[in-house]
Amino acid sequence: MANMTLPTEAEVRAIDTSAFTWDDLLDGLLSQGQGQVIKAVCDRMEAGETICITEPFQATGKTAKQLIEERLFSKIGLKNYTAWEDKAGNTLTYCCLDMSARDYSRFGILFSRDGDWDGEQVISKDYVDESLKLYWGSTPSMGWMHSDTRGYSLQWWISKYDDEAKIYNTSGKFGQFVFIDKERDIIFTRITKYRPVEGDIQDWGPLGYLRFLGSVDRAINFSRFLIWLGLIDIDGGSVVIPYTEADGESKEFYENYVKIVERIADLEEDDG
Repeated sequence: MANMTLPTEAEVRAIDTSAFTWDDLLDGLLSQGQGQVIKAVCDRMEAGETICITEPFQATGKTAKQLIEERLFSKIGLKNYTAWEDKAGNTLTYCCLDMSARDYSRFGILFSRDGDWDGEQVISKDYVDESLKLYWGSTPSMGWMHSDTRGYSLQWWISKYDDEAKIYNTSGKFGQFVFIDKERDIIFTRITKYRPVEGDIQDWGPLGYLRFLGSVDRAINFSRFLIWLGLIDIDGGSVVIPYTEADGESKEFYENYVKIVERIADLEEDDG
């Protein structure tokens, strides 16, 4: 993939989201906007490049979970986490790592400090630099207020990129964020109210049939209605998934997202 050129913002926005199926959006875990970005990138990849993504796991004989534990988490002292798997035991590498705010912050610190952890180069500095370049100055809406104000790099969203500050963030469903500013080594982590489950196997059970609705938001709202009626039991029933209820969403945070980012920049200025 070294020679692949990334699509432009215009090419990303030109992707026809009406053609997406529930499966295209990974059983509803991606928004339409995220699907646009991924589809635009995949369209640029040659057939052999998609195969290369799985080769590291085949070559090592280890799962993604084993590799991330061995090569990353164990080196930065990250011990208490859950990496979701499907019913077949496959690690869900496109999403889904549960951990505390403190441990998410460790991940932010690692990138903020050029991949170095206590003198050991856990991730190459070249990779960190490449992953934090500004590729897209703006992106399609992710379905929440102000989400279209962000830029995008390689797996990092860009909250602010100007002479005042360069602030990057990871972004999880319903409002989990890790913000970093490498220049000032500032990390700000936010997590949401959340219902974890025992173990690490995700099983949608009868909720899997909600794919016919064709919309992530409609499926979420309808599943909440079924749970409220008592028709679906997520406490020891046939559905085994981590779950965020309506009162755990981040509406106020999203509404004030731009102000929060500016406040982080102000804190940087105060500390400078």
